[in-house]
Amino acid sequence: MTAALLIVPGIAQADWLSKQPKSSALHGTVKTVAESGCTVSAAQWDRIYADHGGTERAGDYDLLQLFTEGKVRSNDAGGHVTLVGLAGC
Repeated sequence: MTAALLIVPGIAQADWLSKQPKSSALHGTVKTVAESGCTVSAAQWDRIYADHGGTERAGDYDLLQLFTEGKVRSNDAGGHVTLVGLAGC
């Protein structure tokens, strides 16, 4: 029998995300982006990150780290990114 991944729309699940404090701006941002379709522009990322208590600089750093680690991919030169490896994305 093979293991199946249960995908629940709107719920972001990943090992790396579960290691982030739920109160962190990164955790809140990733969850919000996942719930809204998994793809956002860089400007939307900054706005969502700020809504979760983070700064633009910290948000840019976290986004760069996620990109470097392959947890987001860049879609175009306009700065849109898509989360990778989360349920529903």
